[in-house]
Amino acid sequence: MEGGLQNSSLITTTSRAILSNGSLLAFIISNPACNSAVGSINNTCGWVDVDVNGFRGPNIIGRDIFFIWFTGDGILPFGSYSDNMECISGGNGCATKVLLNQNY
Repeated sequence: MEGGLQNSSLITTTSRAILSNGSLLAFIISNPACNSAVGSINNTCGWVDVDVNGFRGPNIIGRDIFFIWFTGDGILPFGSYSDNMECISGGNGCATKVLLNQNY
């Protein structure tokens, strides 16, 4: 996956998977203790990069690449609950808008 958070100094462990439909997933654990906060999201452990069409283009964040927080309490899409991620051109916070079927 191009761009995004995979180059962050927060990464401690990453695992990747290719699904049978070609989608790519990367599971990034940034806090194994799950005791940090991002904005108002508590108990964050890391996030999942989701590239819905895999190696096919356009490979653009917010268009076919999205991010999901995983916490000690469950999962939340980026752009939710004041996590300071915005859905702008190239923004990481578009997953919430896609799940809510909102234009952006």
